[in-house]
Order: sequence, then structure tokens, then C-alpha cells
Amino acid sequence: MKNMAGEIYFDNTFNQLIRTNPDGKTEAFDDPILQVNQQRQQLVEWLKFKKIINLPVEILVVSANSSTIIRAENRDIHRKVIRKDSILIKIAEFKEKYEKNIYYIARRTYTIYPKYFGKLWSTPYHPSNRSILP
Repeated sequence: MKNMAGEIYFDNTFNQLIRTNPDGKTEAFDDPILQVNQQRQQLVEWLKFKKIINLPVEILVVSANSSTIIRAENRDIHRKVIRKDSILIKIAEFKEKYEKNIYYIARRTYTIYPKYFGKLWSTPYHPSNRSILP
């Protein structure tokens, strides 16, 4: 979740977020889409480490400031970047997209591994520093 005022621009060419404050000052930040992709990859690795398979993991960047203007060169950015008011709609979309899959995974996991979940958090996991990019 990002709480930035002014105008933000997602620059895919240089993988950065450029913010222009209301006073006209421009700043560059790390691309939050790349950040959340890396966090997703670490979560997927952790799930594999815990032997939890086929769990869908989606990414979102949420703009918390309702007065922020969002711009991007990539027209598909709306699939990954949303305003805070849209989060429930997006969750409903994910639920509809994965409802059958999640039900099957949960049913199978809890049937096969009932004692497993008590130990789930006891083993530390240290993500690798490998790049998520090919």
C-alpha cells in the first residue's frame, strides 16, 4: 500500500515510480510492482518450503491517498495498481477466480495434514537473495 500525494507515474522503461508533489518537486522511487513481485516470489518459496502447494498468490499495489493521480505508460497497469476504494471489488474478483481451487486445496490439505498446521510456524524460513527476474 502506498500513501503518496500528488501525481505518480509508473515508468516501465526504467522500473521506477516517479512522484510529482503538489509543489512541483519530482522524486524517483523503486517500482512498487517489482517490490510486490519479489515479495510474492518469497511467499511462494516459503509455501513450497512448508509443502503447501498450488495456493494462488496474486499481487496488488494499492494507492491509499484518494487525491493521488495515477499515470502509467502500460495500459495493463490497472490489473496490478488500484485505489483503496477498489480493494473489496478486487478481492471479490480473486475469490470468484479461485473459489473452486481454494476449496479443493483447503479440503485436501486439512484432510491429509491435520497435525501439520500446528507445526507450520515453528520452522524458520530464510528466503534466498536470488533475483526473481530470469
